Amino acid sequence: GDSSRGLLPFAQSDATVTVSSTPTLTPLPSVTLTASLVPGFFSPFSPGIKVYAFVQAPVGVVSRPYVVLNAFASINRSESVFLRGYVNSQEFICTETPCAVDLDGSSRLVFRAYTSTGESSDEVIASVNVMSDPNGYLIAIDSVSQFTSFVDSCSIAWGLQDEENARWDSFVQFPYQLNTKRTLHTLARNLILNGIVDASSCEYGGLSVGLDWPTGCGLELSSGTMIDWQNQFDEYIWLASKDQGVPPKILKSLIQLESQFWPGNSRFYLDEIGLGQINQLGVDVLLRNDPSVYQKVCPTVLASCSTPYVSLEPSQQALVRGALIQSVDATCPACQYGLDFDKAKDSISLIASLLRANCQQVDTILNIPYKPDEDVDAATATAAVATVAAGGTLPGADYEDYWRFTFLSYHSGISCFQASVNDTREAGLPITWENLEKYLNCKG
Repeated sequence: GDSSRGLLPFAQSDATVTVSSTPTLTPLPSVTLTASLVPGFFSPFSPGIKVYAFVQAPVGVVSRPYVVLNAFASINRSESVFLRGYVNSQEFICTETPCAVDLDGSSRLVFRAYTSTGESSDEVIASVNVMSDPNGYLIAIDSVSQFTSFVDSCSIAWGLQDEENARWDSFVQFPYQLNTKRTLHTLARNLILNGIVDASSCEYGGLSVGLDWPTGCGLELSSGTMIDWQNQFDEYIWLASKDQGVPPKILKSLIQLESQFWPGNSRFYLDEIGLGQINQLGVDVLLRNDPSVYQKVCPTVLASCSTPYVSLEPSQQALVRGALIQSVDATCPACQYGLDFDKAKDSISLIASLLRANCQQVDTILNIPYKPDEDVDAATATAAVATVAAGGTLPGADYEDYWRFTFLSYHSGISCFQASVNDTREAGLPITWENLEKYLNCKG
């Protein structure tokens, strides 16, 4: 994540609501694209509505002092979310989020977010320092009452810690710290092709002759929308990260790699669905590793769910997998751009769960006691067995290796990973990424 990106540019709006003469409230432009919900929508990852509120200071020198307040509900639906609170003793209401609250000077803010159906966030208390600058004002948040704890479920499963204190697996306290500004050619192509970006002023409409890539002109015209688009899912990535114990920058990077944040479907050698390009093999890993997911999905397609997923007939397993994939399929012919963005946002928790299931399955495979094939020569077999002695402990593989193994398993399948592990062991080599990648023979 690139947390250095500034705030969205200001836009005056007639929708401003004030309860008192100060502070002034200015809604900022929203880039969220919503669409009507498909009747009968089912999501196994929607435990109920939770509401979150955040305060953010603008980056750099500004012409007048203000902070930005933002809020979101964990289920992105038609009910509105608004903010209400106090700046010092003055009450305010933000009817839209995000919104900017003007300050007279250093201030204390106390506020909550609410939905139209009655849910509310925890109270947020923040102290904001306003400093004069020759060119304007510098704003800093001195303290804030929020603190969200994070448990790295994969680190626990592996029994390994991040010894390098890398930034890429840190848990950010606020969703906006996940903001990125990456140039994504496939996303730009989809934005132009679907009329979200008007590139008609460019030669060939801003796309290559085969409609495969944006031209330089098309990419330039797409840049602003492309940045807004890739950040519209950050709140739900942050929430899924917190709930599923998967580092949020890793989760966002995975979605970028798989779909470039376009929640449509594609086909490589299997149908691949949505932001995470989820397929049948992927959800099979999840259903085998997480019985709670199976119990949520099963009643929608089977009359009895007393039999575990692994013991079902293959045809019944296929029905359950299909129902789970359908629950996150955002294609919607009747929706704007043919996509249901509410469903796409809800799917992010499933993607996080799939990633967690893969990291757990990776650990299981790496700890299976090694039994060499009969055609492996004695010297190699002896070396390989020694490598995985002591209950399957694998010297050499570190925390980052395990994440690479997990990405491999997610992207190309757990059976691909297992075959590569077996081949590496038969060669008498420790299971590190450097050794294992020589024995990869996977589609994708």
